[in-house]
Formats: sequence, C-alpha cells, structure tokens
Amino acid sequence: MKNKNLYKVFFIISLCLLLTACGGKKIDSGGSSEKSNDKEVIKVGLIVGTGGLGDQNFNDLAYAGLKMAKDELGIEFDYSEPQSASDYATYITQYAEDGSYDLIMLNASEAESALTELAPNYPDQKFSIIDTMVDAENVVSLVKDFRDYTFLGGYLAGALTQDTSIENMNEQHAVGIVIGVDSPVMQEGALGFEAGARLACADTDVRVGIVGAFDDPATAKEITKSIYDGGGDIVMTLAGGSSLGTINQAKESSLYAIGCTSESPISTAPDNVIASSLESLDSIVFSLCKDLIDGKLEYGERSLGIYNGYFVISYGESNVPVPQTLKDKINELVGKLESGELVLPKTKNEIDSWIKDNSEYVYSE
Repeated sequence: MKNKNLYKVFFIISLCLLLTACGGKKIDSGGSSEKSNDKEVIKVGLIVGTGGLGDQNFNDLAYAGLKMAKDELGIEFDYSEPQSASDYATYITQYAEDGSYDLIMLNASEAESALTELAPNYPDQKFSIIDTMVDAENVVSLVKDFRDYTFLGGYLAGALTQDTSIENMNEQHAVGIVIGVDSPVMQEGALGFEAGARLACADTDVRVGIVGAFDDPATAKEITKSIYDGGGDIVMTLAGGSSLGTINQAKESSLYAIGCTSESPISTAPDNVIASSLESLDSIVFSLCKDLIDGKLEYGERSLGIYNGYFVISYGESNVPVPQTLKDKINELVGKLESGELVLPKTKNEIDSWIKDNSEYVYSE
C-alpha cells in the first residue's frame, strides 16, 4: 500500500500522523518485525465508519483506543477510511489477504453485510464489528443498546423543555433527535430518546430527523434548523460526523443541543450544548487488544449499555443550567436501569403504556 505524507489534526488527540490515500486513507503506525516481551508484536487493522476520522465521535474514539493500546501495550495498527458502504468489502479483503493482521476491526454497522459474506472465507482471521451482530465463529460483535445511548439525553430534554426560565426556551414542549441513517440501531436511538423525553413530560412532542449519512453536517444543520423553526428548543444528535451540523445550528439559533459519544460537543458550544451521552468505545477497543495479547479474545456477542457502565451522561463544562434535582433524578434512573427495575420499551407502540406503568419517574421540580 502506497503511503503519502499528509497531516491531519484529530479532535480527540493532538497528534500529526502520516496518512495514506487509496480511495480511503490509511496509516502505518509502527514498524515491523519487532518483539515485545518475547512475543511478536500484535497488529490490528481498523476500518472506520464513513464519517471518517476527525468526526469527534465513534471513529475518533476507536482510534484513541488503538493509540492507547499502542502506547501501553506495544501493538501496531493501520487504519482505512471508506468513502461509502460499498468500500467495506474491498478493505476487508485487502486486510485479510495481507495476512499480517491479528485482528481486523470494523467500526460501522454498515459493514455488516460485507463481513457476513467475507468472514467465513478467512476462518483463521479474527474480526470485530460494532453496532451490529455478525453470526460467525471468528467475529466479536460489540452490540450497543442504542435505547440506553439516548434515553438519558431524552429525559434531560423532556425535563428542560418545560423550563421557560432558561433563556429562549419556549412554552411548547417540543424536542428532537437527529440520527445519521435510517437503520435499526439508529431507530432504536430515536426510540430511547422519545421514551426518555416523554417519561419526563408525557405531552412532549418528539421530532425525528434523518440525515442519510454520517458525514453530512450541512444536511444535519438544515434538519436541526427545521426542528427549531417548528418550535423545538432542544435537539439531540446521534449522527456521527454529521452531528457537528446540529451543534453549529444550536449556536446560530441560540437554542440547545445534547451531544453524544464524547464531551467535544460541549467544549465546542458550552452555551448551547447541555450535556453529552458518552460511550466507552476507546476502553472497549483497548480491552480487545489486551485480550488479543493475552490469548483471551472471545468471539460472539458482547452487549454494551448503561447496565455495565458503557454509557454515561456528562454535563462537562456546559454553561446551560441544569437543576440539581434533575441531575439527581437522572442518577436515580441510572440506578434503576442498572438494577433492572426499569426496563425500556422495545417499540414505539409500547411507550404510552410504559409511561403509565412508570409514572413515578415523571419529572417535576
């Protein structure tokens, strides 16, 4: 693979890296034929989502996890940035045929069909994929509960949309969520958000916008503006690299957003981003590398949710006031979800009856 020297600044890590470009971009992060603790150095290939690196989102988190594994465990890694979902099969084949990778990581549910087809062709090659389940004997499937991902943000939005003491918060109880694509996992995220918002305030009007891509902040910005123009005052974003469009529109409209994945949205717009739903993908990626080195990597499904601490909500350095009573209520909900006392609805049709069954969690100051 031919390398070209390019410089790219990442939001999560401030480091200049050598990039390669061949349809997508690729980096070689270490030398070869070295030994660590009398073992050959472990080598990982990462194929990121189409939002690319610099998304302040799950691609940057996966990269950060590999960088941590390189620094602390001595692994080597390469990465590639597909331009579209059709590129996944090409990159999977390219990495697998190379034969030097101990693990090939797919950081996108969009790669499901390609990996399902190709993984059996390379029975000795280890793979992992996130946000979907691939039923193959050589694949680790990291399956996030996207309802958990957005539920706390939804509850926060549903509670605060009632508070007209907050600057520019209108009297309508209307909020929204912008998702990247119309996929089952993204729709689960929309479901979790609506469940949270309407549990906090049953008459909350929840709007859902679909960008159609994880690398289109311009469209996300337009959708967010339409939600604000229609009376919504808080929009959560679950759209990968497109999410920056929502954050920028929140600033322009002097209204509010809730971010996801990292605290970057808060630092980008502390006067407008109330909080962010964080995920621990960097730690999970690091743990996969550690298991690989220790010979303990287990194939099959690994579930990730609030119950095992994968998702947490952070208010970071936001300047938007959140009452302590609301923070306490959200902490209570986390405890109920962890214990199994509160179980989120699985379909939109269940939400009304679910709210009635859990009326003790309605928010009121």
